[in-house]
Amino acid sequence: MFQLNKRVSECVKALHVLEEINLGQLHVDNVVMGKDMDWLQFKGRLNLSRAFVAGHSFGGATAVAATAFSTDFQAAIVLDGWLYPLDSGHYERATQPTLFLNAGRWQYPENLERMGKLRNVAEKPMFTLKDAEHQTFTDFPFLVNSFIGRRMKLHGETPPETAMEAIVDITVSFLNREQDSEAALTQLVQEKYQTFIVDGFPSDIMNSKPGQLT
Repeated sequence: MFQLNKRVSECVKALHVLEEINLGQLHVDNVVMGKDMDWLQFKGRLNLSRAFVAGHSFGGATAVAATAFSTDFQAAIVLDGWLYPLDSGHYERATQPTLFLNAGRWQYPENLERMGKLRNVAEKPMFTLKDAEHQTFTDFPFLVNSFIGRRMKLHGETPPETAMEAIVDITVSFLNREQDSEAALTQLVQEKYQTFIVDGFPSDIMNSKPGQLT
């Protein structure tokens, strides 16, 4: 819990720094890198009424906890989230729209149950990249060739470029869409990515525990 709270506090601090930049009140003495940058060029140019938070794995739990802590975060993106650190209070307070993108080769029943609790509170669409690994959502798959990447379980049969294009496309569509329904997202997936992405998390690709295929 301490680590989760620490991570949330860092997210909140980052948002406060953006607010200082937007107000033209950033204290340059506190800047580690970029002291020579003209920070005043950003004054009044940041739309902080649409602040979002995103995270992968433990970062996914952090994103959810951040929305539970502050409504200043208008939405969250959970990339193959590991939600074990969340407590009951987070499930009750995290009511902002949240997108779940999961890896079919990593997620497991207990973790999906936690996601289900969150999805019962507010609109939270979920999609699964069927043959994706936990690291598919990171830049690791781009650092090695495809054969080694598959052997190291950094990605599945879907090329990393294709998977990442879909992840970015769905994420941007979720954040840009009108807050009415998830129908547009479902249509996007069906039209462009139905060969390797499915709505929800089908039981036929369920894992018994993290990293183990059925």
